[in-house]
Amino acid sequence: MFQGDVWRLHVDGASNSRGAGAGIVIVSPEGVMHENALTIGFTASNNEAEYEALVSGLKMAKHLGAETVQVYSDSQLIVKQIKDQYSLKDPRMEKYYDKVWGLMEEIGTVEIEWVGRERNAHADTLASLATACAASPNRTIFLGELESPSIEHERKEVLHVSLGPSWMDEIYAYLKNEKLPTDKKEAHRVRCKAFYFYLDPSNQMYRRSFTGPDLKVPFPPSSYSRVLVAKDEDDLRRICQEMRTMPKARLSPSPAGRSPATNHQPVALCTMGARSSGKATDNSRRLQTLNNSN
Repeated sequence: MFQGDVWRLHVDGASNSRGAGAGIVIVSPEGVMHENALTIGFTASNNEAEYEALVSGLKMAKHLGAETVQVYSDSQLIVKQIKDQYSLKDPRMEKYYDKVWGLMEEIGTVEIEWVGRERNAHADTLASLATACAASPNRTIFLGELESPSIEHERKEVLHVSLGPSWMDEIYAYLKNEKLPTDKKEAHRVRCKAFYFYLDPSNQMYRRSFTGPDLKVPFPPSSYSRVLVAKDEDDLRRICQEMRTMPKARLSPSPAGRSPATNHQPVALCTMGARSSGKATDNSRRLQTLNNSN
């Protein structure tokens, strides 16, 4: 038995009335596992399927850069033929024998060992899966995970919103503290953008408007007065209806010579829950600032 950086290769082939397939499991010296369920698209005997699994497994090992491989197979016939303990009476088996030995020589050091089916269950399962797929080529198999029993209370999905860097950070820092990026081009870009914004005495940011009232920018995030979360589309519709009945907002003072800016309470709307799909999902993707100016 090898010691050191050894790759472990488990192979198994299967052939039945549904079709033929091969299962391959190869584990690197670091413990990284590679699995392959290979459908055999031609009529193959069980021994041919076993050989195809062995050939494909050795090809995988070579492709992954393995130099020392310990092979495990539950086919006693294949193992003893490769070890020259059984004679080769079928010309097709002779060709498989030559193919296997050619790959073993290309890899470097390869040892093959017979193991019982119970010690090769992983590769056997993949081979059975491959034969099932061969019987119905239009089959789709999804691999998923159930985190909790289906009879327990269903967990609601929540839209997670995190605060990260914003393009407004640099502008706000420049307007408040005259802080600019060290890069000259970036500093020039910030100055140009900052021309369209200003801060009121409470450090609230506004965007200048040349055709009407200045627009209040919901930045920094603390400027949000209310955050409403809609559980579904109906709840979102109800919140929007309540927004229409909110009292008229007061006006906040603007710099001299500027039109007064409406000081509405910005409201961020998002949806959450099992029904956050369809139109509700479209609404959840937009954080809307609703200003009732009527």
